[in-house]
Amino acid sequence: RAIMYDPNDASGVKVWAGAVTGGLWYNDNITDVHYKWNAVDDFWTNLSISCITYDPNNTNIFYVGTGEAQTSLTMYRESSSIGYGIMKSEDGGETWSHIESTINFAYITDIKVRDEDGTSIIYAAVVSGLYKGQEHQSLPTDGLYRSTDNGENWEQVLPNIPGEDVPFAPSDIEFTADGRIFVGTMRNLDDKGGATILYSDT
Repeated sequence: RAIMYDPNDASGVKVWAGAVTGGLWYNDNITDVHYKWNAVDDFWTNLSISCITYDPNNTNIFYVGTGEAQTSLTMYRESSSIGYGIMKSEDGGETWSHIESTINFAYITDIKVRDEDGTSIIYAAVVSGLYKGQEHQSLPTDGLYRSTDNGENWEQVLPNIPGEDVPFAPSDIEFTADGRIFVGTMRNLDDKGGATILYSDT
C-alpha cells in the first residue's frame, strides 16, 4: 500500500515499503536482486501499514499511518484491519514510537508533511471503516487533521459534506509547487461524500 525512497540514502537505492497485512519493510538496494527485504519489527501493535512519508525539514523524521480503509469500505477481508494511528521515527527509521494523540484515528489513508514558512506541518487523512462486522468510527470525526506541533495536537480542517453534519472522508493528499493543497475523498460509513476533490490555498 505504501512505498518511499529513503531521503537519506545518497545513492538513491534504499526503499521503504508498507504492507496492509505485513508491517513495514526496507531494502538497502532495490536495484540488486541479491538484497533482501528486512522487516522493521514483526511485533508492532499494528502491522497494517497504509502510508509513509518524511519531514522535508528533517529527513530523519519518518511517519507511518496504519489501517486498511480501502478494503474495509468496499469489501470485507482480513486485510481490512483497523489501524493504530501514526508511528514516528526520529532517527531515519532505526527506532519507532507511537504518537499517542492519534490512537483514535481508526484508519489513515494518507499522511504528508509540508514546510510552511520553516515549520513542519503534518497532515493526516483520517477515515472510518468496517472490521469483522463492526463499524469503527475515527474520533472525533473523519477528516483532514493538521498538526503544527509534531503531532501533539490536531485540528480537523475539511468542511462538512453538503447537507450533512460530518466532514468529508479524505483518501489522498497532494501538494503543488505553488502551495495549493488538494484532497481527494472516499465515501464514509453512510455512503456519503465520495468522489470529490477539494483544495485550499490557505
